Amino acid sequence: MEENKIKSSIAIKISVLIGCFVIILQLLSGFISFRTERSLITGLLDDLWQTSEQNFENQKKSQLGQLNKNLLFNSKTIASVVANGLYNMDDVASAIRPFMDIEEIQAIVVFDEKKESYEAVWRDNGLKSGKKVADTKAMWEDTDVGGVNVYYTDRMLTARFKQLQKSTEENFEQIRQNVSGVQVQSAYYQVLGLSLAVIAFLAIIFFLIRRIVQPLRRLAGLMQEIETSGDFGKR
Repeated sequence: MEENKIKSSIAIKISVLIGCFVIILQLLSGFISFRTERSLITGLLDDLWQTSEQNFENQKKSQLGQLNKNLLFNSKTIASVVANGLYNMDDVASAIRPFMDIEEIQAIVVFDEKKESYEAVWRDNGLKSGKKVADTKAMWEDTDVGGVNVYYTDRMLTARFKQLQKSTEENFEQIRQNVSGVQVQSAYYQVLGLSLAVIAFLAIIFFLIRRIVQPLRRLAGLMQEIETSGDFGKR
């Protein structure tokens, strides 16, 4: 009887050792898989963010270049509009004020053929600040009658890009958090599934060992009885 208990104990210990070994291997495999997946996703998101930043810079440069072209075109248009007034020394303020509706334009300065200021319109109650578009000559019947300086700002355009970049960065951070949450949840379910699988594995192994050990026990008991009684007809 004591021998049977020892055999049963050995079977249980073997089952537990095998189960623990399987658990350790699976946990190690899961950890490596988790770290590799996390590294790949992080690298992918970093690459996407760098690409996004580069696209932002390219779009910003493109928009600033387009803004310069538009302002240069407007500057030439203003020069054409005020050329007659400069030639006849008439008032040109009313002709240039509509161009102040363009939000990037901060000021329009009209000068005569002597490069002296003839008329100027400034935004924001005389706040004289802004970048200058190249001087644009005003011609009337092939005569140089002066020119126009257009001062502008790209603050609004830059602010829009900064806001868009900030919004995109926040979205990327939210994506990172969501991915991290999904990874943790996935790891949790993997561990839970692994634990259940190992428990089932141990139960099956223990059951199989018992199925193998029990006939052996009966056979050992029968052989002992035969040895004691000398009756070889027992089954």
